[in-house]
Amino acid sequence: MAKARPPFPATPEATVLEVARRLEQAANHLHMRYYEVFNLLLDALIALAEFDVARVRELNEATMAADVPLGEALAMLVLEAERSYYDVLGPVYMRLGQSEPRLGQFFTPWPVAVMMARLNIGTVLPEIRPISILDPCCGSGVMLMAACEVARSLGLDPRRDLALYGQDIDLVCVKMARANFWLHGVHRNAMEGAESLSIADHFTPAEDEAASAVPLPAFSVGEQQASTSPSFTGSSTVRVVDRVARSSKKKRKDGRAEQLVLF
Repeated sequence: MAKARPPFPATPEATVLEVARRLEQAANHLHMRYYEVFNLLLDALIALAEFDVARVRELNEATMAADVPLGEALAMLVLEAERSYYDVLGPVYMRLGQSEPRLGQFFTPWPVAVMMARLNIGTVLPEIRPISILDPCCGSGVMLMAACEVARSLGLDPRRDLALYGQDIDLVCVKMARANFWLHGVHRNAMEGAESLSIADHFTPAEDEAASAVPLPAFSVGEQQASTSPSFTGSSTVRVVDRVARSSKKKRKDGRAEQLVLF
């Protein structure tokens, strides 16, 4: 008689708990640390995204002793991604105890990320598509996923209407964000691991893109206000925004840049 499959978690928060539990089981089976097993999961997701058959086989052989809990964790991630843009990987990473508080590595809770996305994206969207959204300190990609959720609620198709750009100095975070993009089918994206203040040197919207949103710490100012306000003038944040604004102006035939919204 076939073994009954465990029920799919009823909520995203329950999925986080169940995925973390499967990874803990896999770590025990493989005699590995949680960090190592979490990285294997990310490597598997990225290998699947890139159709890297050789890497998938290599990972399959390396994790044979834990194929059941790892397989269930992968299945839950895929099924959860079909339900919403909720970031499961970030909370799982933190639940496993791998984040480092001394480095300030704490991912924005999902309700807060969605609230910030709603406040900053608003309801007046640029006419140009796709809308480019940049997060120079993206962590697990939670702010970018929240932007997708809000865009969908406004009648946009994030897979078609958004172009996501992210950067983080932590390569594990880069892996998480890339995995999130693949899980949610957002293929118009670019991710890199580097110092966040250098992002504007790499972020150049394509001819048909509108540089519309820069997720950053929790405040919002328009481009003109940022360039004149004493509290913002000369800050590293405004220097980044200014370079992105000038970059987007070069791409517009009328010489105007879309307003840059700071999260």
